[in-house]
Amino acid sequence: MIRLTKEDTLLGMLLKTMILSFLILFSSCKTDLNKKYASSTVEKDLLELAKIISEEEIKLLKDYIYEQERIGNRAHLDKTYESILYDAKAAEPIKKQELKQKKIAERTRKIRHRKHIIDSINNIRNWIQIREGLWRDINGELGIKTIERIEKGIDIERYITCCEGKSLKYLIDTTSFKFLGSSFYKDKNHVFTHFDMADGGIVWILEEADVSTFKVIGDCYAKDKNNIYGERAMAMDSVDYRTFKTKKGIGCYAKDKNGYYFWGEKVMDMKKVLPKPNSYLDSITK
Repeated sequence: MIRLTKEDTLLGMLLKTMILSFLILFSSCKTDLNKKYASSTVEKDLLELAKIISEEEIKLLKDYIYEQERIGNRAHLDKTYESILYDAKAAEPIKKQELKQKKIAERTRKIRHRKHIIDSINNIRNWIQIREGLWRDINGELGIKTIERIEKGIDIERYITCCEGKSLKYLIDTTSFKFLGSSFYKDKNHVFTHFDMADGGIVWILEEADVSTFKVIGDCYAKDKNNIYGERAMAMDSVDYRTFKTKKGIGCYAKDKNGYYFWGEKVMDMKKVLPKPNSYLDSITK
């Protein structure tokens, strides 16, 4: 502990008194500070200090002072409390960075553990590919294979087995099922779409699609006798069906007589989203 001795100078005694007051002050709740510690100039100064630092900084400052006292570094303690606070705040970003790194490491560990569990379950279920994009396990369940990419560099293979709350094995006709391209699949009864996301996404049925005329056009779009469909936008009611154009190999760009589209959304100035405006626009309009 910090003790006042006869050998202390007046300034040294004052500084030690301030540090002791500081430790006493912050061992109490902040809500009681104004009532309990407003009797001296030193304590009022410390109250002002309390208003601008957080509970985390208070703990950091206490630990700092205790450590300096433990190693007997009296000369270092003989600073004003402003200097001590400055040193504590200077150390805070380092501690925050260390905490951030620990959290990232723990998150990565949990994701790797999740991958291990899912991989083990997939191995037990022994998924076998029966059609392009369609798999079956040892229990007869059907699944559409996808990749979960929550953490960069860690890919987790998943199989989507349900669609709108129903098992795919009751919805898909395996003999006529086929992958059309982009995110679209169909069998003799339904058109399916896989909405891809970081967690692997979901599968649902395009109820409004006409199965017999449904086909993929370009990289991100499809059409049937009634509608144009976007990989993300689904049925695009605002496009002009007759003049809508896109092309394989150019990504999710398209156009109609009213303008240009990117990922199913109308774009006012296509040059802002096109890496090579002239070549892309020319290829669409041909």
